[in-house]
Amino acid sequence: MVDHERELEVLRGLWDEQRRHLERHPDGHGQLHYLRKHLGFEPPVRRRLRALDRMTPYVRGRVLEWGCRNATDSAVLRLRFGDGLELHGADVLPAGLFEPFHAFSGLAYRQLEDPVRLPYPDAHFDTIVAHGVLEHVPDPDRSLDELRRVLRPGGRVLIDALPHRWSYTEALPRRSGAPAHGRRYSSRGVRRLLAAHGFRVVAVRRVGMVPAMLSHTPERTRTAYAAAGRAVGRVDAVLERSPLRAFAASLFVVAERPAADDAFLAPGSGLVLGRRANARAALRDAALDARAWVLREGPRLDRAAAQLPRRRVLVLAVERTDVPNLLATARAEVEQSRHDVEVATAAAGDRGKFANVYRLLADHPLDGRDWLLVLDDDVALPEGFLDRFLFVCERFGFALAQPAHRHRSHAAWPVTRRRAAVARLTRFVEIGPVTAFRSATFEALLPFPELRMGWGLDAHWAAIALARGWPVGIVDATPIRHGLRRTASGYAHADAVAEARAFLADRPHLEREEASRTLQTFRRW
Repeated sequence: MVDHERELEVLRGLWDEQRRHLERHPDGHGQLHYLRKHLGFEPPVRRRLRALDRMTPYVRGRVLEWGCRNATDSAVLRLRFGDGLELHGADVLPAGLFEPFHAFSGLAYRQLEDPVRLPYPDAHFDTIVAHGVLEHVPDPDRSLDELRRVLRPGGRVLIDALPHRWSYTEALPRRSGAPAHGRRYSSRGVRRLLAAHGFRVVAVRRVGMVPAMLSHTPERTRTAYAAAGRAVGRVDAVLERSPLRAFAASLFVVAERPAADDAFLAPGSGLVLGRRANARAALRDAALDARAWVLREGPRLDRAAAQLPRRRVLVLAVERTDVPNLLATARAEVEQSRHDVEVATAAAGDRGKFANVYRLLADHPLDGRDWLLVLDDDVALPEGFLDRFLFVCERFGFALAQPAHRHRSHAAWPVTRRRAAVARLTRFVEIGPVTAFRSATFEALLPFPELRMGWGLDAHWAAIALARGWPVGIVDATPIRHGLRRTASGYAHADAVAEARAFLADRPHLEREEASRTLQTFRRW
């Protein structure tokens, strides 16, 4: 167990040395006020130690403390790991300002000449610690790209004290006109941001429930608060485990740069689990449903879809008969379409999805077909799905398409979740639960390879589409729910990744960053 009292004693001694050093340093006066708030008052120091408790399990190897200033985190990590870490620090402040802390931690410090560019080679660090930095940098997008560049594949960036969008401690100063953070982040927003820059988010936690600074309170109050430092920490820890954490001060985020050969993987599992997650997702869906109702989007789409010439559509589905499924309901929905629809199904048996689809295609030729839909057996389709979906696909010229996921749907790729739009032009669509192929793609993409799980196949399709100039899109106006079973529940994750690596080894494919892009949003047709 970590001895916080010993660490506090060491930090107090370092702070005394640091204060005297800054008082003598010609450029030190400007730093004294900041460090007094953060090191001269016990509650924020204890909060930092608890933050390092969260980080420590993820720290290894060569470590960069990004935006380190005096490098408090590195000093504590040196106490905890001894010589087991190679510690580096980078900041825009001059070298020599924080000599006591830097010397204690054995930090290799680099002053940044540019606020974004990092003076390190590619893939140089195993761990990057970013404590209270991202919200202050001038260009967070470029900074995240730079962090990813210097992080080795498989390495992790640990972000703490990231201002929470719904924090009550952020809301109060904003209401009173006091200084507050200009950028704040929600859990969902930071996941999207990191995914857009090629990171795989491992964990997000809401942390910090009781105020730490008390900067604008009387000295007597601050003294009493500091004396109760341990009790304040215990209360904080209890509240962080309660529903009140929805209004916590900040976010703790662990994100990984995926291994180079796994850059085709989705940025997360996308599972919607737990009462709170389901409740939030249901509210988002309700808001988007209300928007569509107010705009009369469904009836208007029906009228527009009625003008589309009848198309010949083949729908292929593989059914798991060992577990409950929704295939009968989905089949009834697509068969009521005004188009000429044939549905062919096969039992999964001991073969994989695409091996079964391969066999179905052999028995159901695509000659003369306009569209092919590949449908999972555990997806709920909205009313009027096929007519509306095909109209939107053809209106925007999509050659490869999928319906958007509802928020209360298991969806590994955030880009596929429903938005306030009719459709979006993207680089990528998934292998399921519903994927549509226009006839122009048949020659290049079919027959499907006999893969069991099919991971990576969509990344390969995306590369072919990009090379051939095929528009790829997600239809938000026909959102589906994929929630009957967890995604990838019928096979092992490691087996799916191994199959994908082998399949993509000699094939072009899009990586996560490019696959996650939305190129254009269509709000009307």
